[in-house]
This record gives sequence, structure tokens and C-alpha cells, in this order.
Amino acid sequence: SPDLDGLNDVFKIVGHGIDESKFELWIYDRWGEIVFSTKNINEGWDGGIKGKEKGKAGTYVWMVSFNDFTGKKHVKSGNVTMIR
Repeated sequence: SPDLDGLNDVFKIVGHGIDESKFELWIYDRWGEIVFSTKNINEGWDGGIKGKEKGKAGTYVWMVSFNDFTGKKHVKSGNVTMIR
């Protein structure tokens, strides 16, 4: 709920043992277009679409790729639902 109330305003990946130099996060809309991407593990998605206006309420797909400190690559994905 990116409404600037201080609760759940940003979606971000949190974890231990992640090599930050090999981190990438993508958020896709329901048509499969990338609406947000970052290589900075500390940067989260605030609901903005391509860095501009706020997106509409709905379900978005996230995908993250990273290496752990042993060099093993991990790719994870899931859904995030934005409510207004």
C-alpha cells in the first residue's frame, strides 16, 4: 500500500548471504512489461510505473536473481499485490 503512511510503502528483497554485486530485481505488470528494475538490493519498489506515476491496484510479478557468497546463482519469483 504505497500511500506514504509508513506501513508497507516499499516492496524489497531482504535476505542474508546475498552477494550485492550480483543482485537484480524486476517487477512485471500483468502484460509482462517491466515496470521497475534495480541492481541495488537496498532500493525497493514504491509502486511507481517506470519511475513515473503510481501503478494501479492489482497483482504484479516479481523476479530476483542473485548469487550467494559461495557463488551459487539463485533465481526466485512470486506475486506482490498492490492495494490502495
